[in-house]
This record gives sequence, structure tokens and C-alpha cells, in this order.
Amino acid sequence: MSEHGCRRERIAYSRMGSVELCSCGMCHLTVGALTLRMDPAALNQLAATMTHAAAVLERRRQDPQDGGCSDDDTDAALVAAPLGDPRPRRLDS
Repeated sequence: MSEHGCRRERIAYSRMGSVELCSCGMCHLTVGALTLRMDPAALNQLAATMTHAAAVLERRRQDPQDGGCSDDDTDAALVAAPLGDPRPRRLDS
């Protein structure tokens, strides 16, 4: 139990890190010595961003000639939505 009375439950774990859900409703994403505290909507948005980045990297791995940004990669320009709003925003909209 922490000093504030919150309790955490580990809901995901890998060699890369872990995600814990706090009794106050916040998520704690830990990678190495870094822990980010965010609400569940922000965690979902971060997961979507990471999934997109992984897809772009995989596409470039399969086509080594594709070294620059293409129109298909413009989704990487997603920016954070206001807290609580899980919909990502594009820079060009």
C-alpha cells in the first residue's frame, strides 16, 4: 500500500515493463526505471500510437527502399487528445 492509501494491481507484464491499475483509477506504465502515471484513456491512446509505430516500422522492414515518410505514414502525426477523450487528433485537421 502506498502512502496515499492507493493499491495497485498488475494487469500486464513483460520483460519490457508492466502496467498496474491503481485503486484510484489511474494506470501506471513502467518501463525500466521510468513510470508514467496516466488515466486509462491516455493509456489506450498511447497503445494505439505504439501499435501504429510498430506497423510503420514493420512496413519499412519489409520494404527497405521506403526510407522516408509517405502519405501512409501521416497517421504518425497523431497528437494527444484532451484527457478523457480517447480519440486521437491529426495535426493536419
